[in-house]
Amino acid sequence: MQQFFSHICESFVTHKSVRYGLSVLSGIYALPRCEVAILCVAVGFASGATLPLAGCSPSSEERRSEIYDLKRDPTPEKIEAIRSYLNDPLPEVRATAIHALAELQAEGAIEAALEGLNDPDSYVRRIACKSLGDLGAQEQVGDLARIVAEDEDWRVRREAARALRQLRAEPGTLQSLSRAMEDPVKEVRLEVVRTVQAWGSGEAIQPLAKLLLEDPDWEVRAYAAAALGESGRPEARAPLERATEDENEFVRAAALHALEQLGGAPE
Repeated sequence: MQQFFSHICESFVTHKSVRYGLSVLSGIYALPRCEVAILCVAVGFASGATLPLAGCSPSSEERRSEIYDLKRDPTPEKIEAIRSYLNDPLPEVRATAIHALAELQAEGAIEAALEGLNDPDSYVRRIACKSLGDLGAQEQVGDLARIVAEDEDWRVRREAARALRQLRAEPGTLQSLSRAMEDPVKEVRLEVVRTVQAWGSGEAIQPLAKLLLEDPDWEVRAYAAAALGESGRPEARAPLERATEDENEFVRAAALHALEQLGGAPE
């Protein structure tokens, strides 16, 4: 038996298949994987073999499953257990904990999401942005606007713009979003325009007109036209009239519809 486990330990190390080997042994001997690892190490030491304690820590999938299980019956104790995962070393686990607290609308959920905005992992920051929007965290409009303008990951900037669409504009926020309309990534510009449109674009005529006439992507130009049409501002007519000659048929159609909204299309 000692020689068998010694051989197993050495082969694990040689073939770098620790997790697989432990799973096989745990099935053969009806022991938990962690106990098998400890047994292998104990026997291995006697023969000079070495083996890391792989398999003793729950995997990311297991930890996330634990969070989902806790969420099904959200007692105060279980909510506190979910909070303990906010400091997990794995980003996907931290993100799952933030999302679970937001879905439960648990006390401290906004604070957890707000802290997640500064997480070093971009996926956690994306989930934090979405959670703030879902929670209707109106007081965090400024924080989300900052993320749209400053985050290094374009997917985080896009998610922050989406989250803002679920909230109300605050003084100065439209100005920050106007600067974000110059984002180098099309997907971000598109979401920013849609958010400005949802908020009411009357205070963003100039940046929207610039997008309509200069943006390289036709979809962004079409959304800019729609936003100008809904602004109700007479100064939006001039750029829209120019856009009726756009090279893209969808942009031309959007510009004509926008002019109708403002009070009649050109002849």
